[in-house]
Amino acid sequence: MIHRINGSYNEKLIKRILSSMREHGPLRKLKLSQYSKMNYQSCIQYISFMNRLQWVNITTVTVKNRKHDVINITEKGRNVQDLLERQDHSDSLKNQEELI
Repeated sequence: MIHRINGSYNEKLIKRILSSMREHGPLRKLKLSQYSKMNYQSCIQYISFMNRLQWVNITTVTVKNRKHDVINITEKGRNVQDLLERQDHSDSLKNQEELI
């Protein structure tokens, strides 16, 4: 599966990650990659990219003396996910109109 196209990030994968966080709340990296159905390392790259854009934030928490990064969607991230959802809906309507 190709995750990067011509050096850019795949919108469908971004939407999948943001949707997973919105549905399940703050998640550790491994759970996020599982819910997003992505390879762990690829998911980490996307998280880093989205963190730089402030679409997600990363918080370090300690559980039983072990530190874990928890990823959470931000307001900007929710707005981006909404935009991607509307874009998909609009594309779907265009495809249906072409079939008629």
